[in-house]
Amino acid sequence: MADAAKISEAYRKRWGIEVFFLHCKTNGFNMEDLNFKNLEKVQLLMALAAVAYVFSLLNGLIKEGVKPIALKNYRDKKARSISLFRLGLTT
Repeated sequence: MADAAKISEAYRKRWGIEVFFLHCKTNGFNMEDLNFKNLEKVQLLMALAAVAYVFSLLNGLIKEGVKPIALKNYRDKKARSISLFRLGLTT
């Protein structure tokens, strides 16, 4: 049972990274469309994308503080109808 708890905790920590890469690759910044080959350029772009991602999240948090995001029912829990990233990126 302890192994299951450790795995669950590790996955929870990793989930934020997975969401970041999703937004960078196809669901926000669309970096896959750039098709860079030079490793140094890719590293620089990822660093800039990480900074832009954090600013988008912060902007989303500010916007949510002004006007709370509507919640939707997803299976057995409620979740935001729009992510903080998307809110901060588009407004």
